[in-house]
Amino acid sequence: MNVPIPPEIATKLRALIAEVSGRDDLPEAGRLTDAKLTDDLGLDSLDVINLLFRIDEDLGVKVPDDAIDEHELALFANLARYVAERAG
Repeated sequence: MNVPIPPEIATKLRALIAEVSGRDDLPEAGRLTDAKLTDDLGLDSLDVINLLFRIDEDLGVKVPDDAIDEHELALFANLARYVAERAG
């Protein structure tokens, strides 16, 4: 069962992705559910590291460095759910 992603988390995560990637053409957060961070959104390894740092800094959630590499959190929706479950 897929847990709904709070819109405020999805919007904030989208903004962080746009910021670290330098892209201003990302679709709305609600349309990114099945997007892969590297393949679809174009994040490279440095972008991913910066994104994880910003998630920790801005949202107070530590994401394991290898979670995206191991594809557990490679999808926008999975990462957003992970952050939502741990954000306080």
